[in-house]
Amino acid sequence: MADQRKRVTELPSSTDLSGLVTLGVDGNNEGVKIPIGSLLQETKDSGQSATTTANEAKTAAQTALTKANDAAWKAQSATSSALTANSVAQDAKATATEAKTAAQTAQTTANNATTTANEAKTA
Repeated sequence: MADQRKRVTELPSSTDLSGLVTLGVDGNNEGVKIPIGSLLQETKDSGQSATTTANEAKTAAQTALTKANDAAWKAQSATSSALTANSVAQDAKATATEAKTAAQTAQTTANNATTTANEAKTA
């Protein structure tokens, strides 16, 4: 029996994709058929892979954010410590300046006392 040709519009509608194929041409310009189910499975697999990759990227971004926040906190802490150290250093400088002035005054007083003692000794 010879193949009967039908127009596409004469074919019945399908409600199920299982067993359904599509026709096409491959890279060698050969006519081929491929089951729709395998295309759907590839699409599903790709979607699942993309979801997994997106979730991994989200986790990495959250980890990076946590580390960045921790680094910012440490930087603020270091800045506070540096400001405190600077204040202590300024106070130490002021104290050292006062000590130097007191030492100079003591030296002057000692020199005056030595001069007075020498004068008294020769008088």
